[in-house]
Amino acid sequence: MTDPRRTAELWRDIALKEEGIELYLARIERNMETHDDGIDPRTIGFDAAVEFAPDPCATSSPMFHGRKARLLTRVGLLSKAYTEHYVYTYDALIRSMLAKPEPAYRRFSCVTPSWDNSPRRRSGATIFHAADPAKFESWLSTILIQTTSRFAGDERLVFINAWNEWAEGNHLEPDLKHERAYLESTLRATRAVLRCRSDSTTELLVRAKATANPAD
Repeated sequence: MTDPRRTAELWRDIALKEEGIELYLARIERNMETHDDGIDPRTIGFDAAVEFAPDPCATSSPMFHGRKARLLTRVGLLSKAYTEHYVYTYDALIRSMLAKPEPAYRRFSCVTPSWDNSPRRRSGATIFHAADPAKFESWLSTILIQTTSRFAGDERLVFINAWNEWAEGNHLEPDLKHERAYLESTLRATRAVLRCRSDSTTELLVRAKATANPAD
């Protein structure tokens, strides 16, 4: 949008006049593609931002992606996938996403069960290695606890990327490998947080952070 603030004003006016609806607008922080982190959504007429996961900009350097890796590939000791694409560990993604500082504006957190967009790219794909439902559940649990402590009412929102993004390897929808494990992980994490009482939130948050930060 060339003028997002004006566009937001038009949306709000039309929704209010024609339907009596007050819009709540949130922008997606697509750091991976546009490197636009840090834009306060209020400056463009929006109410909040939504984090995009995964955000490799928040991670360390990719695995096996230097001169030595290219040499190992030439002699057949390393898969070409490491030098042709950008491979990170899922554990490192979780740690880096949880370590991102909280912005001055309202931002809703996002988690992803996995990510591999190599089906869309012959080279330069982003791949997060060794993702599994247990790690996803731990990450989601932490984010749910943080969200319930930071926000109230209808703003207790957590986003999951995605339901069925098959071409990018991130899907909650059942498959042959994990069957319904990711859906069951989501349900367990949500139920656990809904059952917790406010006086135990701090203890649960510390425990969830510990389990969401496994060693590589």
